[in-house]
Amino acid sequence: MKKIMSALAVSVVAVGLSACSAKAPAPATPAPAATQATQAPVPGKLALDYPIVATTSAKSGDYVLVPSKSTVEGLRTKTDSTVIFYAAKMVTPGANESEVQDLPGDTYSVPNSLILPLKSGESVKAGDLVATWWQSGSGLTQAIAETAGTTPKVAYLDSNMTSEDTLKENSFTKLTGSLDLGAVVAVKDGAKYTSAVLVGRADGKALVSGWAGSLKVVNESDLVALPIKPSVKAGDKVMAPVIGTYQEVTVKEVDAKKGLLKCTYDWAGSPSEENFFFGQVISKF
Repeated sequence: MKKIMSALAVSVVAVGLSACSAKAPAPATPAPAATQATQAPVPGKLALDYPIVATTSAKSGDYVLVPSKSTVEGLRTKTDSTVIFYAAKMVTPGANESEVQDLPGDTYSVPNSLILPLKSGESVKAGDLVATWWQSGSGLTQAIAETAGTTPKVAYLDSNMTSEDTLKENSFTKLTGSLDLGAVVAVKDGAKYTSAVLVGRADGKALVSGWAGSLKVVNESDLVALPIKPSVKAGDKVMAPVIGTYQEVTVKEVDAKKGLLKCTYDWAGSPSEENFFFGQVISKF
């Protein structure tokens, strides 16, 4: 009889505990805090260690050079990327970011730090160097004016080629030989100098497009401006970017109209010949 009562007591306790469990469910596990990847992006912020740029000098309707929409989105989260700056029109300048429309007609938001404005109303003389884009092609390049005015005929100074084109009005900025956006610069890297295109400057930092379009941040103090019209002649030795790194070369021929320097240098024990351009070389560092 005692065994039967004990069994009944155990059953009652078990049922009671079961009922309590049904009436008082365990507290829900708190949802994890939102990770940085799922948070809304900070306007104007890049994954690169580069400042947010509050404003842009570009006005509505101006031509600008910017990365593609997909590249812009990638640069919000990653630091290594090949970047080409394409032509677009400014739609609405804004705080930290601005709205642009690319030439095919797609509109999107771009951090001001990635906007390279082109100067509206710019006029040049023959022999001036400009930053523009390949108007019969695609991205950012430099060119030398062969005629004067607001729609000059130019020869592009890119990839050791000299293709000619006529630039649209308001589609270029004259280079001065200082640290101009869109100009080729030398970047001090330890004991050597590398070649890059300057695409941004802010708070002592510089954004440069280097070998194969790789975008990186450097100290502005490590930049060297290159002369627009180097005073050189055949036989002179200058520093020129051989595969992106500056080394001494000998000038063989100068074509001032094309901004072209035909040069020779030693490569792995053998003589080599290559074309370089005004705005890319310097007598010495």
